[in-house]
Amino acid sequence: MRIIFLGAPGSGKGTQSKKVAKKLSIPQLSTGDILRAAVKEGTEIGKQAKQIMEKGGLVPDEIMVDIIKSRTSQDDCSQGFILDGFPRTVVQAEKLEEMAQGSGEKIDKVIYLEVDQKKLIERLTGRRVCSSCGAEYHLKFKVPQKDGLCDHDGEPLMHRSDDHKEKIINRLRNFEEQTSPLIDYYDKNALLLKVKAEGEIAEITERILKIF
Repeated sequence: MRIIFLGAPGSGKGTQSKKVAKKLSIPQLSTGDILRAAVKEGTEIGKQAKQIMEKGGLVPDEIMVDIIKSRTSQDDCSQGFILDGFPRTVVQAEKLEEMAQGSGEKIDKVIYLEVDQKKLIERLTGRRVCSSCGAEYHLKFKVPQKDGLCDHDGEPLMHRSDDHKEKIINRLRNFEEQTSPLIDYYDKNALLLKVKAEGEIAEITERILKIF
């Protein structure tokens, strides 16, 4: 089964896609992770992406699709995969569809995580991240055992610059402008399934799994 997770910043795409992937025994593919791995491995596509990123540019859709195509052709994706972070625009969705048709595969479902905007802002402004291992916490929903320190390695927790309210509002605005049209795109293609992504993490996971 080939699945895409969509949702605004703070909707829980990363958390939920990992949990669902584990339940379905298929890999969760974060496009950010795939891109970093390609750069680290020094593949031809990775080298192209690195040159662009070092100049502060955005990696073109064609390169992103090639990177995803390379990753999804690996053996662990033979039974399916979950994409988190791609596509972000209708143009990217169309290129992904072309790639899938070329390999005789198709996207089976698109899960859209719905969250009220006020709750998204609350989630993101309260988020704290370990400066060493990257583990995530929340001042309200997932409080560390020791104030300001990671439970795993005791390193300080940081409040990421893009998790401040002004930047969050801007990120949500960008989502509405760029990514929201994807919802209509996949809805028209009868692939979109909406899930209310509010409440306990385990409850949201169960709602998603009921779909399958």
